[in-house]
Amino acid sequence: MKLKIATILFLMISSLNASSREIYIPDVDQNEFEIIEGSIDHLIPAAPIYPRTNNIAEFTSRASRSQSYSWALYKNDKLNKFVLHSWELEKTKDSPPSKANELEIEIPKEAAQLIYTIWSNSILNARYTRMLHGGLDGVRYNFSTFLRGIGQVSGEIWSPSENLPPKWLVDTGNLIYKASRSREKFTKETLASLIATNIKLTEYSSKSQAGL
Repeated sequence: MKLKIATILFLMISSLNASSREIYIPDVDQNEFEIIEGSIDHLIPAAPIYPRTNNIAEFTSRASRSQSYSWALYKNDKLNKFVLHSWELEKTKDSPPSKANELEIEIPKEAAQLIYTIWSNSILNARYTRMLHGGLDGVRYNFSTFLRGIGQVSGEIWSPSENLPPKWLVDTGNLIYKASRSREKFTKETLASLIATNIKLTEYSSKSQAGL
């Protein structure tokens, strides 16, 4: 039987093209831990915090020891304007946590387009990984968007610290939340930061695809 299994695996591997990714063979007896060392430079697929919405973008920071909060970007079709809606999350027996201190501000179309572009590309690049991406403490960040014809798609990351796309996304999500609580107009500085993040993410993605 062992010889038969070895033969099957050999044929599977031999059938791959030289340019294909090396096949991963997990331990069928499930005696080995399948995790590996490494840095995560992408989001992990996840269920949305708020399912069945068609918001342009959503972001939620769910912390174990500090304030949790969310924001959602949507278009008000009647007024033809883009609205950034934000709120704090109160921990209760309800699931999900109840909303508190809700605020709404209007943002320029250019900013909405940038957020939509950043969120959509990052979430569509989400994939599973064998690297550890969770813990007991820290913060879990959820990203979600709605794409017509595709539907609602989401990804998440847990407390990123390395200077890689997940941290850039979290920093941007937090920056947008801060802007949403200002009760003032979306600033040029915030818009400039979105532009810089979009450029940085695009350049990183291009280098990764080129194998650099």
